[in-house]
Amino acid sequence: MLDDLEKVIAGLKYWNLILDPVNSYENRFLLQKLTFLSQSLGMKLSYNFGLYVAGPYCSQLADDYYKHSNRITSLQTDYRTTKKENEIFMKIKRYVIDRQVNEKRMSFIEGVATIQKLYLDGHATTEEELHYKTKEIKPHLSDYIIIIALNAVKQLNFKSEYLTDELKEEFDLWDRID
Repeated sequence: MLDDLEKVIAGLKYWNLILDPVNSYENRFLLQKLTFLSQSLGMKLSYNFGLYVAGPYCSQLADDYYKHSNRITSLQTDYRTTKKENEIFMKIKRYVIDRQVNEKRMSFIEGVATIQKLYLDGHATTEEELHYKTKEIKPHLSDYIIIIALNAVKQLNFKSEYLTDELKEEFDLWDRID
């Protein structure tokens, strides 16, 4: 799946994320969650993610990054991103990577990826259901983290053509909570 990994590396390059060493837990965690989010937002990848203890995980992706760790740490790729892929990367940067959650960064990203997976798999559809289900399977995540992760998921999936003044005010209010 080297073609898929090329796209993943292009994302890391866009986000200016150097994951060295790739085999550290935090770097593997970030790679899994950010790849899942990219794919869930429409990036054409063939990875199959399941919901595991720390959120969405794909063993095929793990195989790829272990085999090609030098390419990941050096951000070596000739892949040219499409306009849509750049839009996906920009959304993830804005609503996930750049979000200031102090020392709770890993919990926040775990919450965002888990909520996105639950939503896409149809395990919960309303905010209340998503909050309850996330808390049920991730009791270590605080209500604060779950709430801001829910907001990030709404922003990631939001289509700008549906933006009303009322929704913009709500997004602004939630952004100030961070």
